[in-house]
Amino acid sequence: MTEHVDLKALERRAYTSYHQDGIVDIFLGLAIVTLSIILLFFETIFYLIGGILVVWVVSYAGAKRSITVPRIGYVEFKQSRRYRVMFLVTLLLVLNFVIFAIMAFGLLTPELRIFLNQYGLLVVAGVVGGLFALFGWVTQVYRLSGYGALAFLVFIITHVFQLHLFFPIFVLGLTITVTGFVMLYQFVQKYPKVESSEGSYDNWEDE
Repeated sequence: MTEHVDLKALERRAYTSYHQDGIVDIFLGLAIVTLSIILLFFETIFYLIGGILVVWVVSYAGAKRSITVPRIGYVEFKQSRRYRVMFLVTLLLVLNFVIFAIMAFGLLTPELRIFLNQYGLLVVAGVVGGLFALFGWVTQVYRLSGYGALAFLVFIITHVFQLHLFFPIFVLGLTITVTGFVMLYQFVQKYPKVESSEGSYDNWEDE
């Protein structure tokens, strides 16, 4: 029992360290900033938000290999954790497809259009904040839940003061990006680059 508990604690420390480099924050934040700038000029592509975010998030793998792996090794976590993340990514893709289909084929009823025109930002606040919170809870990268709270707040402010949609998206993206760069700086200071495979972990199978 003691050995099992120790392995769980070790896996948790490795997992935490692996996600303290800020790389996912940087790519996610830059994706959101990019989206905000595009929306400032082309509001009609709002339904592509999911696709834009997924492309940027997936592209961070190369940075992970060049920055994180040489410092703490390659970390391959238990299957259950990977399956949960894959499920969430799939959910995001499906949600993006549904929104695209509704917008592309004009499936909104007149009543729903009126409702969204009046309260659309409140809906977005709940959906975006909820997705961030869900990702934070499932992945146990709890700062994502903090981003969700920020997203909820800035969209509510945008609704109350009738600001341009650029404002909440840009503020959210900029905050995430800056946080990521601060974390990356702290990470490279804490973990110097090494030229060996020591410190790698494979196939953790805890409950």
